[in-house]
Amino acid sequence: PSTSLGKRRNMNDGTKKDDNMTNNGQEVDDPEFIDLNSPDVVEVEINEADDLEPMEDDDDQDESNILGDNEPNVPDQSSFSIDCHKDSVYAVALNFADNGTNLQVLSGGGDDKAFLTSIKKDGQEKNVFDLSEGSKNPHKDSVSCVAFNTSYVGEKDKKLFALGCFDGTIQIWDLDAGSLLHKLEGPTDVEWVSWHPKGGSVLLAGSTDGTVWMYHALTSKCLQVFCGHEADVTCGDFTMDGKLAVSAGADGTVRVWAPRTGLSKHVFRLGDNTGGGEASYGGQQPATTCMDISPTLVLVGSEDGNAYLCHVGNKKVVAVLQHAKDDSSVMKTGGTDDESMIDTSLRSVEAVGFFKGVGDSQYNWCATGGVDGVLKVWDLGNNGQCRQVCVPSAIVVDPEKEKESPNDAEGFKSGGITKLQWHPNLPLIFTSSTDGVVRLWDARTGSLLQSFTGGNMETINSLDVYFDASKNNNECILATGSDDGVIRLFRIDIGAAVSS
Repeated sequence: PSTSLGKRRNMNDGTKKDDNMTNNGQEVDDPEFIDLNSPDVVEVEINEADDLEPMEDDDDQDESNILGDNEPNVPDQSSFSIDCHKDSVYAVALNFADNGTNLQVLSGGGDDKAFLTSIKKDGQEKNVFDLSEGSKNPHKDSVSCVAFNTSYVGEKDKKLFALGCFDGTIQIWDLDAGSLLHKLEGPTDVEWVSWHPKGGSVLLAGSTDGTVWMYHALTSKCLQVFCGHEADVTCGDFTMDGKLAVSAGADGTVRVWAPRTGLSKHVFRLGDNTGGGEASYGGQQPATTCMDISPTLVLVGSEDGNAYLCHVGNKKVVAVLQHAKDDSSVMKTGGTDDESMIDTSLRSVEAVGFFKGVGDSQYNWCATGGVDGVLKVWDLGNNGQCRQVCVPSAIVVDPEKEKESPNDAEGFKSGGITKLQWHPNLPLIFTSSTDGVVRLWDARTGSLLQSFTGGNMETINSLDVYFDASKNNNECILATGSDDGVIRLFRIDIGAAVSS
């Protein structure tokens, strides 16, 4: 997962402030002794009635006016909401059980809690299970990542889910029994977890200590510890055939591992357009933020504003997709034509994804989303050419500025993209943003098909979409986890959105 937006702990540096130090750390002199018998001391009479009068606090009044008058009226278009968390929700995952009649929502957050919520398809019955209490081993830090294995198992295989935590533990649960199977230990802070695509019984996990761990979930046995990263391992996954593991880190490297031997097959060093040699991003390799994998390619987003396309077979960086440029020379579509709406100082690429559609939709495309709020679609069959630049219409946060100068960017707030997800067989992309909006884009035209809001402008940290295969994927359930601690579910008619 992309972790650079919001998913971090507040740490105390352990220092104690001296009594003779100011807030900025400067030393002050001790106060001088005052002699009350001195002729310089003057007695002042105080009217007690006047002293009881409350003092006016102009600053508080002004602040409340600022916050109240400019608070936008954002509609809540969600179909259902779950407010079990008391802090930011960092991870959500969806699963349908009981022949599609029972929706299961798995979530983890900054309140050191994880929940499994079951909702009947008609929405009339909801059951919330506190996994931290149910395990009798409560988490001691934020639950950073969650994942079901149900996409990779057969009818007779055991259905599991995993919870990764910043306390360095991973919990493996039996989904059908609702019981904790194993508590895995070893990493420092767990950043992400990913299931093996063949059988869903092997789990890969990345840590802030630079290591990647591989476990057999049913037996709790540690199969491999992959060492080599020199900083946080920010993202990773198995290749689609399950024969290799791939990880990317804050050290600016993408590493390919052999699961059976634990050896490194190759190291891509980003930042120099070739995957090796000297870095060109401020003298350092650019930290990676997110990843997606196709059969032979690995797409990695980084903080330098680029996405790197790495070929696992020939061990080369075959393309560098420049998401954030110093100039904005590319025509923008789908929103506004105002050049000032794009802040080129916001460079980090926070979300990437390949289009993996089948059937008639054989587009060799991928997409990148950044903190600049821009979604870009790239044609990999045409040397990685950018084919669409999608800029959302901004949300008005200052009505007075809009009246005075409709094109003044200071009167607007445009949210950075946190996650993206392609439709399984149509060239459509869902994005979530820091402005609390989910958007549905047509990758062919770059047009914004529909926006979905949840009643506020809190940052959306996590996004998952369940597409209904029984209806040709024309309907879906979309879940978001936000900084306000609420999980929102949206029931979306994709066919209606496209036709409108």
